[in-house]
Amino acid sequence: MNLSQELLSTVILYTLASEVWDYLEEHYKGKRQYIMVQLLRDIFRYTFLDTVSMENQLSQRYQKVHRLKVLRHDLKDSLIAAVMVISLPDSYASL
Repeated sequence: MNLSQELLSTVILYTLASEVWDYLEEHYKGKRQYIMVQLLRDIFRYTFLDTVSMENQLSQRYQKVHRLKVLRHDLKDSLIAAVMVISLPDSYASL
């Protein structure tokens, strides 16, 4: 992670790593929540396309779910599966 000069000049004043961590966590708190909302929106509102490889689309969706887990916002596997099934294109309706 790269810190801006402004952030670096602030965190350099701390003597303990835990103080730096607490400061950075508070500083990025709003940004983290915004990213979580974007990821959730992308996961729940996406509809798979027939014109794009299903494997690629599933991989992209899984990456977003993984990013949520990294941000400490786990979704249950059953919910993820349900969202993916209802997001399938109409051509998969016969499956």
